[in-house]
Amino acid sequence: MAPFDPADAYVPYAPEEPVHLRQILAKHSPRNLSKTLTCQFHSTLLQIQPPASGSLGLQGGAVTILEHFDDSCEVLWHSTILPHTRISKPRGALREQGRKEVLFSSAPHSHRP
Repeated sequence: MAPFDPADAYVPYAPEEPVHLRQILAKHSPRNLSKTLTCQFHSTLLQIQPPASGSLGLQGGAVTILEHFDDSCEVLWHSTILPHTRISKPRGALREQGRKEVLFSSAPHSHRP
């Protein structure tokens, strides 16, 4: 069976742009920044360091977290990589709805039929 379009669609890779390929291969997760320029990602809080030009355009803005295979991440706003710091958040155990705690004593019990 012949292809629908016989034209060659091959695009050569430009090795001078390794950052672009790294960004393409990363896992992309959309987030919105808070007024304090933070967003939650997994169990960490990412604090964006505001640029010298100000942060008014970033507050509440949509960003993309790029998670790379080496477990590093980048925060991308439009096409700009934003510097950030990670703040670990302690995770508590999840509360299970409707679960009751049952205590057993070691004393023998008599069972009535």
